[in-house]
Amino acid sequence: MSDERSWMLYGATGYTGRLIARHALARGHRPVLAGRNGSEIAALAGQLGLPYRVFAVEEPTALASELMGVGLVLNAGGPFLHTAAPLANACIAAGVHYLERRNGVLRPNRPHPPLDGHFRRATGAQRQVARTANS
Repeated sequence: MSDERSWMLYGATGYTGRLIARHALARGHRPVLAGRNGSEIAALAGQLGLPYRVFAVEEPTALASELMGVGLVLNAGGPFLHTAAPLANACIAAGVHYLERRNGVLRPNRPHPPLDGHFRRATGAQRQVARTANS
């Protein structure tokens, strides 16, 4: 079971991830910072005084344990073609809400990770899977 109040920011060391982390902290949130690059995540977490976890989404066995204790994952780590489906799958299986933040406009006629099936599975699990993008 997850802690509904705790959330994770995956891709925290990218441009958008850093902005989200700083804004969240300024508003009183304490997200768990996460990503693939251990030294960068540790450095950012040290600067901001936040907890962190290091893992790659290509390691499905590690995902379940890395999601323990969080109620929501905000994915800011691209390329989304590689990160969206594994994280969404792991979140649904763990009973964790999933949200992704993209830096581009979502266009239905352009390739992007197929999350339609994830939306249906999340609804059945009483969890949310959602996307946002700049307009």
